[in-house]
Amino acid sequence: ADTGAVDALRASEGARAIARRLEEEATLERMLAALVRSSGAAGLQEVGCRRIALLALRSRRKCRGVLETGGTSAVLDLLRREKRAGGAAAGGASPRATLAILDTPRLLRFALNALLNLSVEENNQRWLAKHGVRALVALMGTPALRSRADEPWQMLVGLLENLSANDANR
Repeated sequence: ADTGAVDALRASEGARAIARRLEEEATLERMLAALVRSSGAAGLQEVGCRRIALLALRSRRKCRGVLETGGTSAVLDLLRREKRAGGAAAGGASPRATLAILDTPRLLRFALNALLNLSVEENNQRWLAKHGVRALVALMGTPALRSRADEPWQMLVGLLENLSANDANR
């Protein structure tokens, strides 16, 4: 027998076993959620969001895996995170809060794309309807998203349409 072919076959079987184990443990989904949670590292957050968006296209099972490992929540948290503008207003009023994601348009686009792709799966639809609609509507009302022709606006509309497609959300 050709020992090179046997060695290649064993290596291939070993690689498949490792891939199966990683899939069973949802290791990739956990790693991507951790990237999205990388506070103050927009580049890592962008990579996490982009990869979640691509992973969500592979299968609805992968979408569920992202939800179960906290990836959907991590992406939504990016859209909800506020920053404080200025100090206390005159008269003792609290400072005005703005959405931090608006300072990073690329990250905004990647996060919306991830949620849009995840929103085709029914568990993500229910979760996002319960936990995300308020944040999504607030984002739609920001001056940065005034133009309905812009890609972020279109992704938000598609995301909300996907959520409304689930009977449990009506």
